Amino acid sequence: LATDVAPVARPDDDALREAQKSLELAPDNRDALWLTAQCYFAKGEYEKSRDCATRGIKLYPRTIDMYTALADIELRSGNRAAAIAALQQGLKATERNPQLLWSMANLLMDVNKLKEAEPIIEELRATEYPKQFVEYLNARREFIQGHWLAARQGFEKVRGLLTTWPGLLKQVDVWIGQCY
Repeated sequence: LATDVAPVARPDDDALREAQKSLELAPDNRDALWLTAQCYFAKGEYEKSRDCATRGIKLYPRTIDMYTALADIELRSGNRAAAIAALQQGLKATERNPQLLWSMANLLMDVNKLKEAEPIIEELRATEYPKQFVEYLNARREFIQGHWLAARQGFEKVRGLLTTWPGLLKQVDVWIGQCY
């Protein structure tokens, strides 16, 4: 799931210790909770990561990144239903934040729930969310439906606009290749 804040890539033990120390000094600090959740997540300690994200949501229910972090944790733990539930909770708490709408539409398409994703894509279209991401979702929809030419054209249209999102760009390239 995409967030506006880059995730912690591969924290070493020192980074995790520093995050834990910051959490000890300020156990209710939003940034310390998020950073510690990300460090635990990167190290595969999903229960501890989940605890930090859940605590962050309880203390800061309008913090979007906490919901995307929790959804990522649940996905990595193999619990797609819990990931969807985390995003649904976030959508309620944040008055249907566009970033969470985008994450939800992507996740629903990942689990073959296109019918549920379609109204979310249309809702997102009516927001100020960057249009290249909405067009990306449309191309994914065409891909899932087997409309290879429309999907390829959609992916090629947004490809150049996603250069600052290397993970997304790589996936677009894979899907473009699969359209042939």
